[in-house]
Amino acid sequence: MKKTVDVNAVTLEKEKNNFIKASKATYYFIEICRGIFAAFLILISIMIIGNFLGFFFKLFDFGNNSQRIVEMFVGGIYLLSYFIPLGFAAKIFDKFRKGQTPFQYDVADKIKGAAISMIVLNVVSQILGWVYAALINNNVFTGEMEIITVTNEIDIDTILYGILIYAFSYVFSYGAKLQQESDETL
Repeated sequence: MKKTVDVNAVTLEKEKNNFIKASKATYYFIEICRGIFAAFLILISIMIIGNFLGFFFKLFDFGNNSQRIVEMFVGGIYLLSYFIPLGFAAKIFDKFRKGQTPFQYDVADKIKGAAISMIVLNVVSQILGWVYAALINNNVFTGEMEIITVTNEIDIDTILYGILIYAFSYVFSYGAKLQQESDETL
């Protein structure tokens, strides 16, 4: 049974206002998350630079600096795998909160960009984690410290979410084509 909706100016305006409100809330939530991730990325960068300088110039005795540098670098790449897709999402919801239609080719492209960056950065951080684990297992580093935990399991969830988001980009691209045809008809 098909669902029918009475489309009139009042219900259409109400739905548009609800969409804009939800988009504003989502946009601000994403920006808060991006701010938190940015703060962590800055902190990790400062720590990497400090440990790098300490490692090469023996300015400070941080213990096993090479291991810390690698751990922080892998952690930073992992954070980027969330930070960059959130940037794409913020751009999308910024358009929505301004009342623009979601069915635009630009929105579909941003969704594809978010999905691709999510998949690629997750795979890169996983590979770096495996390299780090191999270095630990081969006693390249000495010491007890381990900031991050690395497993040999693939983070398949994030990759599947990325593929699903990529597929949704085609839905938005098709919607943009229908929107364009509708606009040209009127």
